[in-house]
Amino acid sequence: MKSNCITCALVLAPLSCLESWRREAFDIIKSCKSDVDILSLSGNAQKRKEALRHALLHRNRRPCIAIASHGLATSPENLLSLDYEGKEIPWDYVVIDEGMIQRVRFLTQRIFVGTYL
Repeated sequence: MKSNCITCALVLAPLSCLESWRREAFDIIKSCKSDVDILSLSGNAQKRKEALRHALLHRNRRPCIAIASHGLATSPENLLSLDYEGKEIPWDYVVIDEGMIQRVRFLTQRIFVGTYL
């Protein structure tokens, strides 16, 4: 993020791990002396939307790391797919916590089977 080539990154983790990811990201960013927004997207839906909207609006000036749960990633509101203008969010990096791998595999297989049939 120091080189300005990464403007937004997404971390998908189980709900129980969001706070740990937030603390770890904060410690790493602090040690690098970088100016990065770290968003833990949990709680109130309106609050999550506003926080993400603000971070995405300013991502060219200040990069952001969004930390979210699988439930939020697959919710019908498309918060992590579409920005405030309805355009696709261009995530530079997506990190998937090891606790999410089984869920992602299951979802991918389900989508593939559903598409194939």
